[in-house]
Amino acid sequence: MLLAQPGAIGALRLKNRVVMAPMAPNYSTTDGLSTERDKQYYAERARGGVAMIMTERWSSPRRRAASQFAVLLSRPLYPGL
Repeated sequence: MLLAQPGAIGALRLKNRVVMAPMAPNYSTTDGLSTERDKQYYAERARGGVAMIMTERWSSPRRRAASQFAVLLSRPLYPGL
């Protein structure tokens, strides 16, 4: 099966060809901070065999479409990623 074979995107080598598209699970806080549930969500997908995970969209505070979209505003918000 082709999906199970190693793949590459440019110089990036992947263990298989399964890539998870960005989604918005809305597990961030209403302040836009990443939560432990965010980490669990992505860890579950990685354990399931996904070779590459593109995380949810990150937005500025003024452009958030939903109150629980994660926000990249300043460096203090990065550690949860």
